[in-house]
Amino acid sequence: MIDPKKYFIFSKGPKPLTLIFKVPGELPYFDGHFPGNPILPGVAIVDASLVAISEITKQDLFVKKIKSAKFLDLVQPHDEISLEIAETAPSSWTVTWSKLKDGTPHKTAEVIVQF
Repeated sequence: MIDPKKYFIFSKGPKPLTLIFKVPGELPYFDGHFPGNPILPGVAIVDASLVAISEITKQDLFVKKIKSAKFLDLVQPHDEISLEIAETAPSSWTVTWSKLKDGTPHKTAEVIVQF
C-alpha cells in the first residue's frame, strides 16, 4: 500500500491556498502505468489533492465523498504543477491542478471533495 503523505511533498505557491508540486519520477504510482510513457493515474491525483487539503487545513480529514474528478491533461514525471485549493462550501473543497509550462498555468485536473 502506498502512503500518499510520504510521496506528495509540496512547496508554497505564490498565492495563499496555492501549493507547487514537482512530480518526482520515482513515485510508485508510475510503476506499470505505463512503461516507457509514465502517466500519473487519477487515483494519485485524488490522493495528492487530499494531502494538499490536509496540509492547508492542518487537519487529518475523513472523506465523505469525491463529488467530482476531472482529468484534462496528462501528468508525467518532472511536471511542475500548481494546486489551487478553495473551500467552496462548509466541508467542501476544490483542488484545481494546473501544469506550469513556460511559467504559464494550463488546467490539468479538478477534484471536488466533501468531508
